[in-house]
Amino acid sequence: MAPAEFAMEPESTGAGLASAGQLRAQALASGLPVLPVGNYVSGYSAVVEAVLTGYSAELSGKVAAGMTQAAISVATMQDTEQSGQATLSS
Repeated sequence: MAPAEFAMEPESTGAGLASAGQLRAQALASGLPVLPVGNYVSGYSAVVEAVLTGYSAELSGKVAAGMTQAAISVATMQDTEQSGQATLSS
């Protein structure tokens, strides 16, 4: 059964999504873990660091894009909801 009314609270929804994105961005900004170096693990550590650096850069882009898309999505939903309310109340 469909709900009689859909109501999103844009302020709290936008704030929650922005907060989640900021937490992810802060985690990425904290940098990569320090890997051990030594005669036996230096080569391995260098490869792991290179892979992690690539993934970190990719993930940073995804976090930024996700935050932008979340803001657009909330604004679009708010506009759609307001338009629907205006149409239904006419």
